[in-house]
Amino acid sequence: MRKNRLDMQPTNLQRVMALLYRSGISCGLESHWDTGFTAWLGLAEEAKAILHTHSLEEAAVWLDQSARQHYPKSTYAAG
Repeated sequence: MRKNRLDMQPTNLQRVMALLYRSGISCGLESHWDTGFTAWLGLAEEAKAILHTHSLEEAAVWLDQSARQHYPKSTYAAG
């Protein structure tokens, strides 16, 4: 599992979402019984990026990387 720059712990969905929240960055995740998960960065109706996946681990890594790409001056990216 990939490690992030925040504290060199494995990327964890709960941790990533909590840190995004504390940094003022909106994100979301919903499950679809037949197609997996949809994750998004930003407000759902104005998402900066969207991912469709069957893996929560992939969603965590994707949210981490997308936040750093789309919000490079945020406290999240500086972490």
